[in-house]
Amino acid sequence: MNLLNKFKDGGEHKSDPVKETDNDSSTVYKMINDQIAFEYYSMYVYHHLANFLDNIDYINVAEYFQKKGDEELQHARKFVKYLYDRGEKVTFQQIKKPDVKLTDIQSVFESALEHEKEVSKKITEIQSKAEKENDRLTYNFLNWFLVEQIEEEGVLNDYISKLKLLPTPYLFNQEFAD
Repeated sequence: MNLLNKFKDGGEHKSDPVKETDNDSSTVYKMINDQIAFEYYSMYVYHHLANFLDNIDYINVAEYFQKKGDEELQHARKFVKYLYDRGEKVTFQQIKKPDVKLTDIQSVFESALEHEKEVSKKITEIQSKAEKENDRLTYNFLNWFLVEQIEEEGVLNDYISKLKLLPTPYLFNQEFAD
């Protein structure tokens, strides 16, 4: 209960006109906190992919995935700033180790695409919940991320197609050098 209202007329109010906000009460904000953890996990995934590629001498492609990981960190920061700006609580969670099975450069891109699809699904679920809660600010905020996801999935699909057409994947690594 709001302290000002509690003592305004000497007693507690049954229905407080100024609703005290439990910063962790909204399902949407809980989902955004989960998404922050997933964005950090995404950074780990991309850095894991970069490490794998670096170890098999695809240094130029590894650098691309390193940058992708850095972008995921920026996404996490956008979500954190949004919660701070809304006066909501940010709860940092444990980040799990990436569980991605890699065998070659093709598997790296396929794993990245599957991961981006999972990110898209999670953000879409948050946006759907925001719509159900009539939270237009969050709904609109998430549009930027969804547009970004469409672009990311398209780029990865293009890279996968190119990889299949090249006589050797090492030519693909050279394309990233340019």
